Amino acid sequence: MPLFLLSPDLSAHQIIKSSSDILFCVKIVTRNKDFYAEEYKVELWTNLSATFEWISCAFIYFPLEQQHKLVIFTTHLPSHDYEYTLRYRKITDNHWTWLGIPDNNGHIHILPRAAIEKPYEPFTQHPSLECSVTEYSNVHLSHIKTQSNEPNLITIHCSPNPSQYVTALVPKGSCWLTPLPTQLQNNSQKWQLCTYQDNMGHFHLWIVVGQSSWLLPGPHTLTYHFTQDVRSHLVILSSTHFSLLFPTALHYIFNHIIHSVSANRQLPPSFLLHKLGYCTWNALGRTLDEDNLLQLVNALPFPIGYVILDDGWQSVIENQMESYEASLPKFPLGLKHTVSLLKSTNPTLHVGVWHTLWGYWNGIHPSLGTQYGYKPVTDINHATIGLIDHPREFYHHFYQYLHEAGIDFVKVDNQGAFEDILIQNKSEVGSEYRQAMMDQADTYFNGNIIHCMSFTPSILFNPVLSLHTTSIFRNSDDYFPDEEDSHTWHIYTNAINSLLLSQYPVVPDWDMFQSLHSFAEDLHIKVCTQHQYPSRALSGGPIYLTDKLGCHDIQLVKRLIALTREDGYCILRYNQSPKITMDTLFGNPMERSSLTSFYNWHEERSSMNATYITIGFWNTGPNIKLGLISNRIVEVYFPMIAYVLTGPEQGRLLIHMNSSLSNPYSFFAGVLVSDYGSSLVCLCPIRSIHSLSVACLGLIHKYNSVIPIVETSLIVKEDNIVYEAHLSHRSSSCAFWISSNTISRVLLDQQVIEYIWSADTHILNVNMMNTTSSNNKGDYVIQIEFYLYYD
Repeated sequence: MPLFLLSPDLSAHQIIKSSSDILFCVKIVTRNKDFYAEEYKVELWTNLSATFEWISCAFIYFPLEQQHKLVIFTTHLPSHDYEYTLRYRKITDNHWTWLGIPDNNGHIHILPRAAIEKPYEPFTQHPSLECSVTEYSNVHLSHIKTQSNEPNLITIHCSPNPSQYVTALVPKGSCWLTPLPTQLQNNSQKWQLCTYQDNMGHFHLWIVVGQSSWLLPGPHTLTYHFTQDVRSHLVILSSTHFSLLFPTALHYIFNHIIHSVSANRQLPPSFLLHKLGYCTWNALGRTLDEDNLLQLVNALPFPIGYVILDDGWQSVIENQMESYEASLPKFPLGLKHTVSLLKSTNPTLHVGVWHTLWGYWNGIHPSLGTQYGYKPVTDINHATIGLIDHPREFYHHFYQYLHEAGIDFVKVDNQGAFEDILIQNKSEVGSEYRQAMMDQADTYFNGNIIHCMSFTPSILFNPVLSLHTTSIFRNSDDYFPDEEDSHTWHIYTNAINSLLLSQYPVVPDWDMFQSLHSFAEDLHIKVCTQHQYPSRALSGGPIYLTDKLGCHDIQLVKRLIALTREDGYCILRYNQSPKITMDTLFGNPMERSSLTSFYNWHEERSSMNATYITIGFWNTGPNIKLGLISNRIVEVYFPMIAYVLTGPEQGRLLIHMNSSLSNPYSFFAGVLVSDYGSSLVCLCPIRSIHSLSVACLGLIHKYNSVIPIVETSLIVKEDNIVYEAHLSHRSSSCAFWISSNTISRVLLDQQVIEYIWSADTHILNVNMMNTTSSNNKGDYVIQIEFYLYYD
């Protein structure tokens, strides 16, 4: 039996502005080679009518895209909550088959035509609140400050109500914030921030600035809890454009509350963002020693630019750091000797070490700490933590020693744990440690740090960052490869958390991952592992593996890197965090077993500023799904071609998207996403002259195929037309979509080369590895020459 997939599916709850189009797509999946989709009649059964009566709306079949599409215009529809389902039958059969079950319908809320366009306060003022209001362009901001004589909780009534899910960030211990998609109802979770869309179509963001304050939800209310003797702040923003909320909020907080260093400074990239890396943790854990480290790193079948010696290298007594030197039973000739051995076989390798902010998990041992004013304290678990009075002197000596041993960077863990110790001024002590660590890291490592276990209010709202390089900042809790349910959750968490962290002058780090598990015979785990790759590719952050010895999927690793002229193999990385779709943010895909989706973008350096987009879909459930690509997700200002990079339809051209309003069916298409799998699609701008149109698809065997595209042009010359593409990386498959085969020849670095042309897909493929050019600097240049024909 064929499988009919609908997008948006029957678990969706859409909010549509009045006069906007509603887009639906159906894909029929079957293994029957003799199946013809055009033999089926497909209809939406819905009450999307002016009288709310249930009607049928027929889909149109598009054979080139092999999918059915439907556009419903809403200009005649009043504001209302509508429903829909799907039915289908063979044209030769009168019996309808229904996609869902009774009362299991999709929902659409159409906003009022006269919806309030100006942002407004989404709450009822409380008489004891000190509230200042700032009006920005299309953003209303309320800043609530607490006074010492106020009660320690105030209940605020929200108006109007959220239309669907609220997405909150809640503490997970003292070191992390994690997403909580929920309803505005009684809940014991403490919210640090929340965002939602109301039933008037406006978006709202509530942020509590401070560690000792939070929001507690109730029916139509949020109760603001705070400590009386600590000044607390609640910032509430409203806008008709969601994209304005987080940038405006953090700009205000940086400038009016915490007075942070500007978040807009431009800093040089770290080597951690340029090369593929490796971390020892999942592979070796605390069994790490010189022998197994050298054996593992030297056996890696892919090139790396840095290695992190994670937990297990230090000299420890009673869970406390007792020396700068490595554990001598594990590293008999010391850390410097091990580093020199690592670099002897790879002179360009950078080596980093892990430690916690206060030394080791329980701090510093008295034998080391006495010279710095040893001061033991107790934490909430009744453990003794060895602190010191002079962290600046400690970090000066510690990092000087590491630098002299050949260490190039550090990973600093457990940074938020100062909130767990039982002293009065714990936040100030934690800030003193972080400042000392950062200052000395700037001196000895040029600021190259991976900040870990620091995604927490005490640090986010008191940021201490390097002045030498771009700080790398862990964006979520750890990646747990052996926990099946954690894979999809880890990707979803990072996508949500990026909303906040992308506003800081840091690069979000989505954590290490394994390319292949030793128990890869578990198909579910293998699939989950494989879709970690494209999520890291789109993250805009560093990419580093933690493979066990001999457990590698080299073909997948190769999709993350490509060869450059001057620096060997480098990762293909976006320069910013991805943007998530509204259905991911407000649709609770984890509970619905639906799709988590986000996208990233790359611009050419030319003045025309052509933009390339890669959008990814990650299936959180056990059933195949249909992802929807549309101009509602990504704004299209010029013609683009969509090409499937990964997933069940890999290698297919999906759609020729056009910004023209003349054909709404060219705005969208569906892409299949396998169960617990992922699909990536790149959207590439089309350049046209006369009847000739060309688009560079980039290195199509890579996840980030479009990153190497530096600039393109299509120019009419005296005797031909030339399409020229400059690329920063090369691979065996650089592809171009061309509207017609009028190609005369193809050149790579001014040398004529062979190419492969597909008449079915109109894709030209060039093997860039065939170049014999001696040039070792600058871009690779591909020129496609066309015969000069006029219409």
